[in-house]
Amino acid sequence: MDRLFTYNPTITLNQSLMSQTVLFTVVYPGCEPYLEQFFSSVKVQDTDGFELMVLNDGLETLEKYTGGLRNRMEEIPVSGSIAEIRRRGIQLLMDRPFSKIIFTDADDYISPNRIRMASDALDRYDIYVNDLSTVSNNKKTITDHYLAKRLDNSFKVVPEYILEKNILGLGNTSIRQSTLRDIPIPSGTIAVDWMI
Repeated sequence: MDRLFTYNPTITLNQSLMSQTVLFTVVYPGCEPYLEQFFSSVKVQDTDGFELMVLNDGLETLEKYTGGLRNRMEEIPVSGSIAEIRRRGIQLLMDRPFSKIIFTDADDYISPNRIRMASDALDRYDIYVNDLSTVSNNKKTITDHYLAKRLDNSFKVVPEYILEKNILGLGNTSIRQSTLRDIPIPSGTIAVDWMI
């Protein structure tokens, strides 16, 4: 029995109605100032073809942020280190009938086409990395298209490149479940996204 993780979802999704695409995030104490904007950005996606899996590491309630998403959201209480929670989340994703996994951070907000674009890209590629823009607390853009300033759009990530540079974070990466299934994540892993 995994003592660092308890599984007791507040909502059980009807497996026959589940989408093949899931948006995955983790919420935790300290991210509350960002949650309204995060969940609002999820609500205005230009596609309905996705489910939302939220691992909750200690927040009392998400109810005030998630109106309109509860019917497509699975909230799972968890505890443990950041790496342990991410590893356990990936294990849960492997146990679900999702073929496409889109990772995001709950202290970010996503563009209205993020889920559709990532899902479409995963029809052709095993892994898809979307660009990032950095913004201030008052939503003013600091750096637009952060990765594109370093790489052009047609850049293909090769193993030699990621040995020296990490652009694949669990905030901007999407992956086919079948590809992620082949990546073992040892229990002592400190930085799960870097290891992947």
